Amino acid sequence: MASAGGDVGSLADLPAKLERWPAIANVLGALGRGESGTVDGAWGSSCALICGTIARSAPSTLLIVLPRISDVDDFAADLAWHLSASPAVFSAWDGQPGDRTIADPVFSSRLQLLQRLSSKEAPRVVVCSLAALMQPVPARQERALATRRIAVGESLDVDELLEWLVDRGFERTSAI
Repeated sequence: MASAGGDVGSLADLPAKLERWPAIANVLGALGRGESGTVDGAWGSSCALICGTIARSAPSTLLIVLPRISDVDDFAADLAWHLSASPAVFSAWDGQPGDRTIADPVFSSRLQLLQRLSSKEAPRVVVCSLAALMQPVPARQERALATRRIAVGESLDVDELLEWLVDRGFERTSAI
């Protein structure tokens, strides 16, 4: 396949080609210096391609914020074509978050992503909606207090562990 910018072997080759395009090279240079950069006129799958190109040289996790909750999953799927690993999604509640329970999948996925972001296995790219950023998360200290590590071979006081779990929203049941 040939283009005005030269020979492109496959879709996987596009990000490398785009990095050399002057407008994108300028944005990448600005971001590398800690400045802001803007790409105008990109829409649809071309946005995912450009974000994938930017992610290749981002020094740390790249956060992509979309205007609507309904855009996130499709954009993340498009973006996955241009990345070596699928982007992480920071979920949002559709509407106002109500009483959060440990069984709430949105709450659970948000906590898991926050944990990954503060670890050595932070995702390369996170996609979210503006609403997801505006919805509250527990403070880092609150999350630390609600975390308990159990190691293989460790002796546990089962009653104390059960009480700790119930205090944090788990429900006691006879079988899982």
